[in-house]
Amino acid sequence: MRLNLPWPVQYAMRALTGAGFQAYIVGGSVRDALLGKEPSDYDITTSATPDEVRAVFRRDRLVLGGLKHGTVTLIKRGMPVEITAFHLGGDDPDDDAALTGNLYEDVQRRDFTVNALCWNEQAGLIDYTGGEEDIEGRLIRSVMEPQASFREDVARILRGLRLSATLDFDIDPPTARAIHDNCAGLSALPVERVLMELKKLLCGPRAEAVLVEYRDAFEVVMPELASLTAGEYLLAARRVSLVSPAPELRLAALMGDLSREAAEACALRMRFSRVSRKFIDGAIEHAHEPMPTDRAGMRRAMNRYGDELLPGLVELHSARVQALLHMVIQENDCVSLDQLALTAEDVHRLGVTRRRIPECMNGLLERVMDGELKNTAEALGEAVRAGLEEQGERPARRTRRRRKSSGDAAPEA
Repeated sequence: MRLNLPWPVQYAMRALTGAGFQAYIVGGSVRDALLGKEPSDYDITTSATPDEVRAVFRRDRLVLGGLKHGTVTLIKRGMPVEITAFHLGGDDPDDDAALTGNLYEDVQRRDFTVNALCWNEQAGLIDYTGGEEDIEGRLIRSVMEPQASFREDVARILRGLRLSATLDFDIDPPTARAIHDNCAGLSALPVERVLMELKKLLCGPRAEAVLVEYRDAFEVVMPELASLTAGEYLLAARRVSLVSPAPELRLAALMGDLSREAAEACALRMRFSRVSRKFIDGAIEHAHEPMPTDRAGMRRAMNRYGDELLPGLVELHSARVQALLHMVIQENDCVSLDQLALTAEDVHRLGVTRRRIPECMNGLLERVMDGELKNTAEALGEAVRAGLEEQGERPARRTRRRRKSSGDAAPEA
């Protein structure tokens, strides 16, 4: 394996190794290279302390906002390159014991195996945690014992969910259980951090599955979602997957069944941008209005909604219809007489005359399709009996009478 590093990253690696320090490319850039993707950014881990990194790059532009975590960011030709000291634990930049470990010890502190891969030109790929195998198996797995890992840094939960959604990877069972066990701690994260991760997550190809499987975690960061029924939440997750992967559009799809008041409260609490708030509010306000089906109607709609809101409304309207259709098909909803849990003969045995069976069956089907009745033999049977009693007719008994013996009197005709 070989990485084609941008010049600023090559410069940083040569400067560190030329000064006698170890330096390795680590994390997402190595993972993306193994997946055949072009890395969007590069992180370096090094044996140099932050002060030594600052000395190496004393003539370059540096950003020191990450010093708390042992990170110095080099800006070269406009490209940021994060350079972080080998980490053993602790957040004190003055604690050399916490920031001068070795590569193996540093890797054991990382979040997930797919982010714990290292590379440099001399050593090639270094994999201490089985990350390459997990990439091949499309699996997100905690490096540390997962319960301890998430207790140490609850933000890892959001990163794990985001990685699962954007990479389309499964989360291994122990890591998944630890996410459910520790997700309540997400309430302590800064809302800006949550929103940043959430936008990336929602735009991933596996967003729907992650939303459904980890609803408990999403209700911590967006408590307003708890007001949705199970069916409404499933439809919201499906809508997310059916609209274009634009953050505001997918947030609107997720929040589409919230009240305007709840959606506004959520947007303000999470500090959505003014543009995002305006779009989501408009999308929710007009979510159930019919979309035009001819050119004249589309012109009127453009005049009413504007060219910024209308395209999103059209997509959301289409996604709403498709999501409902998918759910009806996948859950095999009752939409015809032959799917009813009672047959015509069952209805007749309950006491309905043969002449009235079609009317009764069609009435049951209508009520089932409207969601008024469950499509079970018990629920439908009770509805038939109730209808007969309302009409003053005697419903048939629930159990058959004992068959008369041959010596009994013959029944009346």
